Amino acid sequence: MKEKRLKKVFIIILILLLAVMIGSVVFYRMSLSGNKLPDVSEILAFHGSELIKEQKSSEKGYDYDIYAKLKFPPIEENGYAEETFYDNVVVDLTAKLQTNFRIIDEEKDVVVRVKYDFSTYNSYYSINNVDDYFKVEQAKKQNELAKKDITELNINSDVLNSIINSKWERRKASLGTIETSVNKYDVYYDEGYYIRTLGTRIYNILFTNNYKGQVVSGITTGMTNDAIIQKLGTPTYTYSNNSLIGYRSNDIYAFFHDGQISIYEVAKLNATDNKTFAELFTKLNKDGDVTSFYNELNVLYPNPESASEKDDDISAFYPTLGFKLHFGGNNNGITIYSNYQGYITNDITMDDLKEGNVPPNTDLDIKNDAIFFAEKIRYLDDMGKREANNSWSEISTNTYQVYKNEETHCFDFYSIGSKSIDSSINQNNGMKLLSLDDNRFVYNIPYDGIYLYNAQTLKTEKILEGTNSEELKLEKIENNILYYDNKTIPIG
Repeated sequence: MKEKRLKKVFIIILILLLAVMIGSVVFYRMSLSGNKLPDVSEILAFHGSELIKEQKSSEKGYDYDIYAKLKFPPIEENGYAEETFYDNVVVDLTAKLQTNFRIIDEEKDVVVRVKYDFSTYNSYYSINNVDDYFKVEQAKKQNELAKKDITELNINSDVLNSIINSKWERRKASLGTIETSVNKYDVYYDEGYYIRTLGTRIYNILFTNNYKGQVVSGITTGMTNDAIIQKLGTPTYTYSNNSLIGYRSNDIYAFFHDGQISIYEVAKLNATDNKTFAELFTKLNKDGDVTSFYNELNVLYPNPESASEKDDDISAFYPTLGFKLHFGGNNNGITIYSNYQGYITNDITMDDLKEGNVPPNTDLDIKNDAIFFAEKIRYLDDMGKREANNSWSEISTNTYQVYKNEETHCFDFYSIGSKSIDSSINQNNGMKLLSLDDNRFVYNIPYDGIYLYNAQTLKTEKILEGTNSEELKLEKIENNILYYDNKTIPIG
């Protein structure tokens, strides 16, 4: 008997909960009209829209035509899809009308056709006779936004001409003398440029204020972005109130910031490699074998700009090829950028993507260029590391910010304000770094010795020879006295 009562109470509670849920769905409608569902004009007004007129539908298969001024177009000028707004309007009007109807906004050239399913009480709608309107039209809009003007850029720099003529193969280009390196870039300090290589190919050349002569179209390092815009016209790429601007020609991307010039290749399509990639991605979408896909991708494209493998999380970024991938957690799949070329799967091309034919495991970002995205990351990282008194540096002096680079296993020395040479030294197990003054640093190699490194002259001096019994653990420097292993030595 007691169990029956408990079941009865439980059923009553369930009914009450369902009533509350249903009531919350229609609450706003009841609140608009007191004790009845709101009429069509009230529903539209609730969604920031205006009713023009209601009439019997002029199209077979529909009962009503609702002429309205809708608050939003389906796709905004910036490519944003107002899908949630249209979903809500259709749901609320369907609750009122419970039949087939059309919503017509003549000003926006929009006809929403709503079909009501009496068996499920659900509604389905299309816009302008396109069932998957938001997916299709947003892709078209993003493609339109992604079409960037090609700017004619004349190459003035001898070293840049050498790189282009060598087809960006580093060993074939005439580059000068490497003085040091920092964060994957080789530093040609006297020549006035930094170069990063991926595999055997030059990925990026950064011209600094040390470079003498014109780089492109008569532009030299040190010129302001305003002066560059006057010379080249409206930038194709802009960031942060024109603090970073960029242009694309048929051969190169050129970005300008803080008087520096950053150049990347406009990659040419390798049809053979692209065909292999499309086969790999087609296979992934069939068998879901991410590990196999990633392993084979590493053989095909072994030199991503960045990559990470941690537990079941895999990511890699290929700016020159126009895609990145991520598997593990959220946002699984491949992101395609506007500079991607060729096939994505065996039968889907970039043009198909732009028309809304998107395969599984694919995200579109075709209003953005992957090279520009990569340059923004590089620019922000470099700018941040040169700020004085940075709280996340290992050591901060008046001249340098020093960072521990876990990826390259180096200490990176960034000149504040780019006024001096950047450099790096290798990390060793048990190694500690201390600053002696603004430019000189002391570090240890356990049982080997203690060294003095001058970040401006790039010279290293061994100031204490180690022994097998001395760990040489550095403690501090005070008044030109180095404390280590409970011992001291003068230094200066």
